[in-house]
Amino acid sequence: MIEHIAGVVLSAALQQTTQPTVVPTWQRISRKYQDNRYEKFRRCVVKRESEGIPTVVNHRSGAAGLYQFMPAWRRSLVRRLHIPQYRHTGIHHWPANIQTAGFWLVLDHGLGARNWSGGRYDCTHLLP
Repeated sequence: MIEHIAGVVLSAALQQTTQPTVVPTWQRISRKYQDNRYEKFRRCVVKRESEGIPTVVNHRSGAAGLYQFMPAWRRSLVRRLHIPQYRHTGIHHWPANIQTAGFWLVLDHGLGARNWSGGRYDCTHLLP
């Protein structure tokens, strides 16, 4: 069926309600764990760990990405974020938004802040 509306021809298919967009699991997890009270802490960690470069790798420790996740974290993050397509990909090759989802998951509303504590440029003073 075709209807004429304001001089524009629209098919009935275009008029039907669209299906809701499927949100990837990693985005739902990120939204669940993201806590804006920790945003200053997150920005400090990015500055301290990677200078905002998502592809950086510490060649001594193997820590990688914006948040300098240790290599052993990859398997757990892939599983917990439901991103099997990154199972064999270094964290420094993951999109920045997925690295950030991992940060929020590990931070866990402040319970995991110890993963980024200490050192010369400690950010824990920014914790709420």
